[in-house]
Formats: sequence, structure tokens, C-alpha cells
Amino acid sequence: MTALCGLSLPASCAPRRNPDFARAEAAATRAYGHGRYGEAGDLWLAAASAAGRPRDADEARYRAAASYARAGREPEAATLYEELAENAEGERAARAAFDRAELELDAGRVEAGIALRDRALRAYPDSGLAGRALQRQLAWYVERGGPGAALAYLDALAGEVGGSELAETIAYERAVHLALAGDQEAALAAFLETAERFSYPLGVYWDDALYRAAQLEVELGRPRQGIAHLERMLREREPKPIAGSVERPRFSPARFLVAEILRDELHDRAAARREFLRLVDEHPTSRLRDDALWAAAVLGDELDDPRGACRDARRLARDFPSSRYVGCLGRVCPELGAPTADCPSYVESSGAE
Repeated sequence: MTALCGLSLPASCAPRRNPDFARAEAAATRAYGHGRYGEAGDLWLAAASAAGRPRDADEARYRAAASYARAGREPEAATLYEELAENAEGERAARAAFDRAELELDAGRVEAGIALRDRALRAYPDSGLAGRALQRQLAWYVERGGPGAALAYLDALAGEVGGSELAETIAYERAVHLALAGDQEAALAAFLETAERFSYPLGVYWDDALYRAAQLEVELGRPRQGIAHLERMLREREPKPIAGSVERPRFSPARFLVAEILRDELHDRAAARREFLRLVDEHPTSRLRDDALWAAAVLGDELDDPRGACRDARRLARDFPSSRYVGCLGRVCPELGAPTADCPSYVESSGAE
């Protein structure tokens, strides 16, 4: 019979749910859908009592808490969230812990909510909710005491949960807040350390860290080092992405920034133009492609290459007919006529914006 259940009769061998649980679940869902949140909470508790499996009971109790919170029945919601959060093995424990904090914050009890969110971060640092919760926590610290207060909180938290899934977010946010505090060199070192510790392809903030490091190098007067960080990032990209390959959010902005540094900091307009055109050719899904084509056309005009400027301008008009630059193309390619009334006043022939 076991073999049959595993192979030919999966539906008939699946665990049967208690009919009382199924009825209460359906009724709770209907009530919630019609905006009767308090009634839905009561029905979810009835479903929890009838559940045959602990996970079904936990889920029903979580939904009861969420329904009571929506209904404004805060004490009942808080009690249920607390009970669920205390069961560390429960599937809804982490979510309940963070929702308990939000319940206080939504009610205007900020100090209590911040304390509960801190408790949730320390208890469940591996939760998928922890990263966003940490960012909100840091925003509160910055508002109350500036970047230094946020850095002190991060250092304290790292000492307790530094080996968890939250460690990368802590490292990255520490670099961010060092930059906010005005310590550029320390921030640069922290961004590079984050990229090293949490490297591609698993590092969530790997590309953001290298991008921010490049920006800081430029601010510190080291543009070539900035390009080196960006090229380090772009070396990990597939030259011709295939189905299933990962296009990191910072890949095309990194190419664009390389071109901007070459143009604005190193004054190598020919190399900058090549990089802008590389973005157009090698990053087919980038939203920066029309910006890059406009910048390339402008540089072609400045380099006294009217044929190249017109080639780029025509390509922009053909591939991006709704681009904000289309009405301005006559500025770099007189063959296309004078700029039209659609040319934004802020678009100057000296650059993309």
C-alpha cells in the first residue's frame, strides 16, 4: 500500500483534513473577504481548535491574529502573536514576532514597537523578514540620533547574530551608515569587505557594495580605482546572457558609470563613447539604453564624428521612439531637422542630462 501511495494513488493517500476544520476555514475565508474581520478571527480560532495537524492549527491561529489586528481588536491579536512567536519551531513564529512589533508601532507606541522589533531581530535573524525590519529599525535610530546611533546599534546586533543570515545586511548597512556619517574611507573599506565576504553569486549586496565603493573612489579623487571596482563586478557577467542567467540590477548602471567616469573625470571622450555603446549592445534589457545612445551621440558630435553621431541618433529614434531624447536629436544630427517642441529644456547637448 505504501508503494501505491507513493506512485499511483497520491490523491487518495493524502492525509485527510478534519471536515470541521475545512468548514471553519472556508467560513473564515469568506468572512475576511467580505470585510468581517472580527468574525473571521473567531472562525479562524474555531478552525484552529478543530485542526488535526499542528501546522494547520498554527496557521489558523496566525490568521486569527491578523484578522483581529485588522478588526482593531489589538489585545486579542497581541496575545496570539506572542504565543506564536514563543514557539520557535512553528512555521509562523518569526512572522508573528515581527507582526507583534508592527502592531505596537501602528498604534503609535513607538518605543514598545522598537523594543519588540529588536527582540524579533535577535530571536529570528535568519527570517526572510529580518533584512527589511533591520532597515526600518536603522531609519528610526538615524532619525533619533543620527548615523552614529545606527552604527552603535549595528555593532551591538552583529555581536549577537553575526553568524546568521542577517550578517550580510548588517555588514552592508554598516558601510552605508559610515558613508552617511561622512567617514568616506571607512565606508569604502566596509563596502569592499562586504563584497569580499559575501561574494558573487550568493552575495545579495555584492553588486551594490562594489557600485557604492566605485562612487566613493570618485568622490575621493581616485576615478581609476572606481573603474577597477566596476570592472571587477562586470567580469562576473555573462558576455551574452542565456536563459536562466542572472542579470544583477547594478550591471548596466555599472557600465554606465564607467562611461561617465571616463567622460567626466578622465576626459577620455572616445573611450567613454565606446562604453556607452557597449551598454546598448551588451545589456539588451537595460532601461539606460536610450540614455547611453544619447550620450554616445553627443560625444560623437563633440569628437567631430558627424556620421557616428547621426548613426547613434537614428538608432535612438528607431529603437526608442518614445524616449525623451527623440525631440532633441537635431542638436547632434542636423540631418534629422531642428529640435522639436518635445525636446525637454533640461536636456542639453553636453550630456545625457
